[in-house]
Amino acid sequence: MIAAVCLAPGCATSTAGDAAPTPAIAATEPTPATVTEVQLSSGEPRNTGTFPNLNIPPQSAAAQISAQQKAARLAELNAARSGQKAPPGAAGTSASKARLKKLASTHATEALKEIENN
Repeated sequence: MIAAVCLAPGCATSTAGDAAPTPAIAATEPTPATVTEVQLSSGEPRNTGTFPNLNIPPQSAAAQISAQQKAARLAELNAARSGQKAPPGAAGTSASKARLKKLASTHATEALKEIENN
């Protein structure tokens, strides 16, 4: 009975198509003529069949500032920077320097005493 089943005419041959059947609908890239307006605005890349031209300068998103506007803004920034800088020697007076030196000399001993007492 098993021999009869194997000798059936349909089982005797196999093709590559039987191993990997072809899809019913072939996937194809749309051609430029079939690209719709919805596809253009979707943000997805599209195959135009040509290489991009990288020699075209990009378009600016906004108008560039002029040389006069640049100079005016730099002057404002420099004025703000000079207003924030302290003149040399003004960072500390002699009284505050003496206080910091005293603190530096006594801080280590005071911290050590506090650690040992706890």
